[in-house]
Amino acid sequence: RSSWLSREGLLAVLAYLPWAFIVWAALFGQGVPAWAMKMALLALVLLSLAVLACTAMIYASLKPIPAWRHWAVLPAYLGFAVLCGGLAAAAVYAVSEWPGKAAQYGLPVLALARGALKWRYWRDIDRDPAPADRASALGLPAGREARVFERPHTEANFITREMGFVLARKHGRRLRVLALLLFALLPAVLAWLAFLPASGPSALLLGLAAAAALLGAIVERWLFFAQARHLVTLYY
Repeated sequence: RSSWLSREGLLAVLAYLPWAFIVWAALFGQGVPAWAMKMALLALVLLSLAVLACTAMIYASLKPIPAWRHWAVLPAYLGFAVLCGGLAAAAVYAVSEWPGKAAQYGLPVLALARGALKWRYWRDIDRDPAPADRASALGLPAGREARVFERPHTEANFITREMGFVLARKHGRRLRVLALLLFALLPAVLAWLAFLPASGPSALLLGLAAAAALLGAIVERWLFFAQARHLVTLYY
């Protein structure tokens, strides 16, 4: 009842049920009615989004990492899922048919909205100070400072390996720009071009847009960890 990790695991197992039904129906269930397939697809989509929501909440519930407590963490996870999955699905669908107006207008707008949301998140974590420092953790009066003159231990531990990244500010800015270009601007332009009357192979353009969005998501996910600061690193 209190673990987002447990909820994620439970929902991930449940998500396999409609997936297994869809695979079975596609291979052997010739007489399966269309409404049953549609309901299974809807259940698969909703359960998949629920799994991702739990994944996001695993991070958003961690109080020692202020950057992950931001309100944009949950919509960012869901937005990446819908954008990357939507672009990939539209590319596959465009091989034989026109994906439709929902994809034509929705995918470029979603890509740009994802970029705006992530820019807001980065701006906020840069501006917001940490909720604690060494002095306040020790209960020292305001204005006093505490400095570390000896490490807590001689060997690295999980915190120093996973949450102690040293990323130069200039490199962080460049990676942010690269991520925005890959998962926001480039997919929006390619998706828009794919639906123009004289665009040519729309499936190819949508496939390139999906690949760019996935590469951008990888860069963004790395920054999500590298630029987060666990409060215990104050003591290192």
